[in-house]
Amino acid sequence: MRLFFALWPDAPLQQSMLQAAQGLEGGRPARAETVHLTLAFMSEVAEAKLPALLDMASCIQGEPFSLQLDQLAIWSPPGVAHLSPSAPPAALLHLAEALQQGVHQLDVRVDRRPFQPHVTLRRRMPQRMATQSVPTLSWAVRDFVLVQSRLDAQGPAYAELGRWSL
Repeated sequence: MRLFFALWPDAPLQQSMLQAAQGLEGGRPARAETVHLTLAFMSEVAEAKLPALLDMASCIQGEPFSLQLDQLAIWSPPGVAHLSPSAPPAALLHLAEALQQGVHQLDVRVDRRPFQPHVTLRRRMPQRMATQSVPTLSWAVRDFVLVQSRLDAQGPAYAELGRWSL
């Protein structure tokens, strides 16, 4: 199973996030229902590990926080347009670290690259762009989710496997 922990915005906020990238040309836009912020990405996970992941997530202690998304940039390569916070709140960084450590302790492979909080808006962008300020989107984060990712004809399809309040 391809799994990841994430923050999942509601539908109106997903639409607002996509609008932040409307001025960009090219690339493949994300589908609104797939817009999220990944906290911990696991590649292939044996289904037998799922109960332990669900239990670990239920033990995570975190607090609700406000996330201010105010920067738009393109990582090139791989040509990913994304929205990010210029000042990630400590509660976000602690949550991501706690989840990554918990996954690692369960002997599940987790992406160990430094955590860079971002929301992917477009892929395969042809140009590079310096980070630019955009009107701030304020996100009241109250929970996190465990999601299974599958590929279908339209791209990734996601199924929520669990949700936990902060």
